[in-house]
Amino acid sequence: MAVSDKYSLAVLIIFITLSIPTLFVTFKHGVRGWAILGWVYLFIFCSLKIIGSGMALGDPESSGATIVSSVGLSPLLLALSGVLHEARFYFTSPSKRSANHKRDLIFVLMFHMFTMLGVVLIAIGMSRLMKHASPDDVSKGWTLAKVGAVILFLSWVALAAGAAFTVFQGYIRSDGRPQKKAAVMLLTAVLFALPFVGVRVIATLAYVASENSSLSAATGSVMVKVWLYLFEELAATLILVINGVLVRNVKKLDQEAVVNGGWETRPADAEQQAYERKSHTKSRNGCKESSKRIDSSSPSTSIDTFEASDFALFNHFLTTTLPCLALKNEALLMSWKSDLPNLAPKFPYLLHEVLAVSAIHLYHLNPGSSINYQRVAWGHQAKAFSQFRDALSPEVAAHQVHALFACSALMSNYYFASFEDPSSLLFNSDPPGPPEWIFPVRGCATLVRQLRGPLEASTSWTALQSSLDTWSVSPPSPEGPEWEPEIQSMEAKLRAMSHGTAPRPLYEEDFQLLRKCFKIAGKAGDASCKVSAMMFGGAASEEFLKDMTERKRPETLVMMAFWCVLISRVNQRHWLRSESVPEAILGVIEAHLPREYLELIRWPAQQIRSARDVPMH
Repeated sequence: MAVSDKYSLAVLIIFITLSIPTLFVTFKHGVRGWAILGWVYLFIFCSLKIIGSGMALGDPESSGATIVSSVGLSPLLLALSGVLHEARFYFTSPSKRSANHKRDLIFVLMFHMFTMLGVVLIAIGMSRLMKHASPDDVSKGWTLAKVGAVILFLSWVALAAGAAFTVFQGYIRSDGRPQKKAAVMLLTAVLFALPFVGVRVIATLAYVASENSSLSAATGSVMVKVWLYLFEELAATLILVINGVLVRNVKKLDQEAVVNGGWETRPADAEQQAYERKSHTKSRNGCKESSKRIDSSSPSTSIDTFEASDFALFNHFLTTTLPCLALKNEALLMSWKSDLPNLAPKFPYLLHEVLAVSAIHLYHLNPGSSINYQRVAWGHQAKAFSQFRDALSPEVAAHQVHALFACSALMSNYYFASFEDPSSLLFNSDPPGPPEWIFPVRGCATLVRQLRGPLEASTSWTALQSSLDTWSVSPPSPEGPEWEPEIQSMEAKLRAMSHGTAPRPLYEEDFQLLRKCFKIAGKAGDASCKVSAMMFGGAASEEFLKDMTERKRPETLVMMAFWCVLISRVNQRHWLRSESVPEAILGVIEAHLPREYLELIRWPAQQIRSARDVPMH
């Protein structure tokens, strides 16, 4: 048997063997997250290698084998594209996937069309290089093949850029959630496979550009075929298949996550079994009867089940978490303690939010606990957010405004307590936009503005009423020399540095809002500092938030450094974590600011870093 036949036989055996686990991975990953786009194309690639090597065994000079060999690269590129999209899908939380769907669909379709154009041109070009072709056909064939090879090279460059951008967005960092762990493994597979595919693409480009048949995957020497083509294809395929097998249950993990409201809440050991959320499997006669007695103002959601261990979380919230949140306001503390046990059971989203905040507090208090309180918090928070969003409909909100307001206030506390990357408190990367804590705070402001009447009529919380007054009509304290000169100096320097073009007139309102927040913070008590800090996020202009979160304009980041001063004046215990929240945010701002702007935040940095830390109890 000739050496070329032995090579073709080896390729045939290798890819027949690889096609079996590839088909298994395709079946296990399914269609969710468009996983089929990646794994089906990988199976097609294996099939083309089998067909091409089989044809080469029958006739080493077969034109069909040459054409199949020339187009075999495109399914590998499309497979990498599909796996990259699957990784992005599973890394993104279920509540945000719909926002990315249309955008990702456009990019995927454009990439597929561009890559397929290159394949078609190469196939047509190579078909014109067959025996008995006229010199004119050969010349046109090489031209078409060169254009197609360049297009495939550009497709690989675009794919590499997309993978790099995905890493830049933070998709490579896992926070322990099962879906994100699987997504990181898939993304890692793409990153490792890309260089091998790149060498394969460049080899094809070199062959058609030089018109040197010794560099061809079909007519080159065995050494060329092995080291420029087979090795790269085999390495990329093995990397994808192995990682696909390792995360073969990612579809099941994601389905469990959606059922549980966004994150999997399955405990890791027997002690955590009490925290596992289970749906009803049997019909109970009492359920229908009791549902008739539910107050009409209750949200229309599916029946929630709570375990005995949730009562321990609720008790921890009342006895330990709430005193941290109340900021030494005894009236507010007593009001929550007396009214929350009656209100929360009527509105499951509020109860889930209470349990989420309590669980994340326990996570920080007991980092080495055998109970995964962080995962428990994720499960409750996902349910709370989903049900809270449904309750915001106009026909429901007016009847539940007091519960919605309380849930909004607790949500902002949850986001500040649960972050792992401090940059998430300033920027939301996917989709780009304001950080998550902004939305409940702005929701509070909207409820106060639009539903003040129902709120006053529906609640007896005198302390809550006092907080509303502070939020909306709090009289400012007399201006002091501490912060006003600093804000004036900062504003003047920003104008000078921007040469009169920024901050734009729209920022004038935000500067005035910042001043008002400092005035309110001048009142005695931590509660005023908290209200003033949250007030800035709740009332800042849309343009300001867009410039900060999407464009990262230095002017907005400088103003947010001053906002961190307000955060630093709130008792550290309020944030339910041991590290300094304002100092962590300030570090992110310093990392994103150009060097010439750092001088403008010297005063905020001094204020924040000289603040006295108060340990949690």
